[in-house]
Amino acid sequence: MLNIGKESLRLIMEIRKRGELSSEVHSELSRLYGNRYSEALRTVMEWGVIKIRFIPSLRVMWIVRGTRKDHLTIPLIYCSCEDFYLNVVVRRSVDMCHHLLAQAIAEALGRFKSVEMPDELFIRFLREWLSP
Repeated sequence: MLNIGKESLRLIMEIRKRGELSSEVHSELSRLYGNRYSEALRTVMEWGVIKIRFIPSLRVMWIVRGTRKDHLTIPLIYCSCEDFYLNVVVRRSVDMCHHLLAQAIAEALGRFKSVEMPDELFIRFLREWLSP
């Protein structure tokens, strides 16, 4: 797992436990992530998080809608966006981009689209999402 802050994990677990985004958690996430949180919340509310489950292997791929393009995310670990690379990996100024935050919130709330695909498409999808 990436170096996600204890406070961030606690807040995500609180959302999962309650099944809702309380005003306290909302305030804390807003304080921690500012505009990244606003973008994440907008993405979640617009159903911009997609869980793709490949059959029969049950492998899972998460896609999060971005401003210019969609991004592959690995929950709390990786996102294919530029913000993740620059600000999470290189500068270490934040611990999550808004796509990772959106995925975590959407999964905790159960507010995501779910799609099933045959395993034969997994490698094709992976190449597509990871190509520059």
